[in-house]
Amino acid sequence: MNTEATPDQDNPLPLLWCQFLAIRDADGTPGPSYNIYRSLIFDVELPGDSAAIYHLCDGHWYKAEKSYIDRLRTYLDKKYEDSNLLPYNHDDRKNGAPVYSEGNYALAIPNWNTEFICLDKSNIRQEEARK
Repeated sequence: MNTEATPDQDNPLPLLWCQFLAIRDADGTPGPSYNIYRSLIFDVELPGDSAAIYHLCDGHWYKAEKSYIDRLRTYLDKKYEDSNLLPYNHDDRKNGAPVYSEGNYALAIPNWNTEFICLDKSNIRQEEARK
C-alpha cells in the first residue's frame, strides 16, 4: 500500500488520513472527534490473490485466508439466533433537544426482558476491545 502523504489520482488515502468527524452535542459543543480512515471497515479480494481476503479495521489492514473465513462463518452461523430487541426511544433531553443515550437503553433492557442483563452503559472503543 502506498503510504506517501500526498494524495493523487492513484492514492486518495492521505485525504482520509487527515479528515476527522467531530461530534457535537445538542448545544453544538464539540465532543470527541474520530479519524475518518480509522472509522472505515472494508473487505476486499485482490486480483491474483484468490486465497485471501484483506480486511481494513481501525486503520490497519489484515490478511485472512478465505478458508479460515469460511470455517468461521460456518461456526458462527450455527450460533446465530434471531432476537427482537427493545425499540430505541430512550434519548435524554438537553435544552429541549433529544440527546442519544446508550446508557438509558442498556438500563431499560432488563426491565423489558429479565432474560437480559446490563453489562455496560457506553460504547467500547477499538483500543479497549483489543486488550
